[in-house]
Amino acid sequence: MKETLFNETLIACEFGSLVFSVAELTDWARSKRIVIPTIHNLDCSKFIQVEYLLSAIQSVSHRLTESEALLIVEADEQLKADSNSKLAPNFAIGAQVSDKWRALIKAGIDSDELRLLSFGTKLPIDAEAKDENSNPEIDIAALATRTELINAFGKFTGMDKTWFLHLADTPKLKTARKFKGKSGRHCVGPLFCPYEVMQWLIDPKRRKGVMLSNTTGWKILRNKFPKTYDAKSIGDPTDY
Repeated sequence: MKETLFNETLIACEFGSLVFSVAELTDWARSKRIVIPTIHNLDCSKFIQVEYLLSAIQSVSHRLTESEALLIVEADEQLKADSNSKLAPNFAIGAQVSDKWRALIKAGIDSDELRLLSFGTKLPIDAEAKDENSNPEIDIAALATRTELINAFGKFTGMDKTWFLHLADTPKLKTARKFKGKSGRHCVGPLFCPYEVMQWLIDPKRRKGVMLSNTTGWKILRNKFPKTYDAKSIGDPTDY
């Protein structure tokens, strides 16, 4: 049995690396008298990434023949009204199904019928993040998402989505995380201090990825994260 069904390429999506307990998910579906349409056998794992689940649900439509998909499009007023649905019927059906299931899952989360769990600890995300997210001194506007950090530093260091999977293995990156995320209707991912991330990246003792020069690190901070840079610029050794 594989403990967690997971796809690292989906981390940038809405629910990131958050997972469901398969047992809780199937109990919820049973209570709603609904069947989860997926080609995967959910019982083969204990946990499933939320985005993996939604992707699996969407992929069911790809097993339809084009003629079958076109018949479904013709029978659905919403799909039929979109001219693009006839050009790519399987994709249109999959997108519609995924959207409806995403809304259904969000409703389950909002009503506390479904619990989002941390990929690493498998603890409920709200309970795990309670202390970390309650700091009133945190300036959210000065923090950065994983995607923003990857876009800024990735091509220089090799940073990618996998760097954020097991933060316990990279203590300085974990320390740079100032907001662990929030589930519910307005689900948001974790936020990091760009300055602390940059300090780690220019540290010659760092073993992960490609070394980032001091000059380049500060230049990226100045150009990509100006609010953070303004607060830390006094320490910029390249500011002559």
